[in-house]
Amino acid sequence: MPDYRSTTHCLAIIVGATGLLWLWLVLPRELLTESGYGTVLLLLVGGLNIWVFRGATRPLWRGVRPTASQDVGRGLVLVPCLLFHLLTLPGSLLLLVALALT
Repeated sequence: MPDYRSTTHCLAIIVGATGLLWLWLVLPRELLTESGYGTVLLLLVGGLNIWVFRGATRPLWRGVRPTASQDVGRGLVLVPCLLFHLLTLPGSLLLLVALALT
């Protein structure tokens, strides 16, 4: 049976994941040590990537083929999901390098 979720549900997942990542980056770094901050950041990014993949990317990629008008909405939500996967892991690694250099 194909996995199907509405585009609204998938959009809510990607917005929620981005919001959690933004919230973590805005929190003061004094809450954890530098190494603890980086470790939690990598775990958070990994967990969010799995959550976005299972909750939004895969259902949009493999879901049932809707009508042509719904297909445009799927494409508009699928692009941010793919960008999230492509940008979060390299971005978090660059942040860790920047933290190590300071």
